[in-house]
Amino acid sequence: MTVLDRPRTMPRRVAAAGMIGSAVEWYDFYLYGTASALVFSKLFFPDLSPVTSIIATFAAYTVGILARPLGAIAAGQLGDRYGRKPVLVQSLFIMGTSTALIGVLPTYAQAGVLAPVLLTILRLLQGFAVGVEQGGAAVLMVENASARHRGFWGSLVMSGSSAGLLLASGAFALTRALLTDEQFLAWGWRVLFLTQPRPHHRWPGHPGLHRRGGGIRHRPAGGTALGLTAAHRRRRAPA
Repeated sequence: MTVLDRPRTMPRRVAAAGMIGSAVEWYDFYLYGTASALVFSKLFFPDLSPVTSIIATFAAYTVGILARPLGAIAAGQLGDRYGRKPVLVQSLFIMGTSTALIGVLPTYAQAGVLAPVLLTILRLLQGFAVGVEQGGAAVLMVENASARHRGFWGSLVMSGSSAGLLLASGAFALTRALLTDEQFLAWGWRVLFLTQPRPHHRWPGHPGLHRRGGGIRHRPAGGTALGLTAAHRRRRAPA
């Protein structure tokens, strides 16, 4: 049996893990976006006019979007070398840590210009982490899927993004409904960043990969697998 013809149960396990991890990371990512519109302009850019503060807030938001392609590139390079699972686990750690730190950031009134600078740096880390998750999870699904269903399983990563958007919007709506405006602005929004969900599932193993010489190599299966030619495998083999 080749790596492209493994049982159908494995793609489902990988798809479930990928969708859960993707939903959690996008939940954190969209928390920031919602807070940018409701909170951050008032707490981190208060000296600017209302319109300018909104522009500055979403400029910091854009930093996370620009960092996503860098995360995807890193996911491919590091995943090929060390394996998809450890890279995806580290992306969850980076996202969770940066999101929690946003929840304890001092405001502009407390730390001055340092507050928006730290906010932008943490947003950069968020964008990098979600890029790693999206790229790495999609590749993991494709690698574990059969050739016939590869596109279907790979497309399911974006379902986690939609779930994260719905969860983040719902969490903000519920918190706003339970608290007064003063409470929400003072500490309510921080609760959302500090109580983010963290999955504790175990990523399924990749039966088509094994470690050798500190890297990841595809097991020969009587031909090429996932587009890797024999010459490419020989070129990447350790000396």
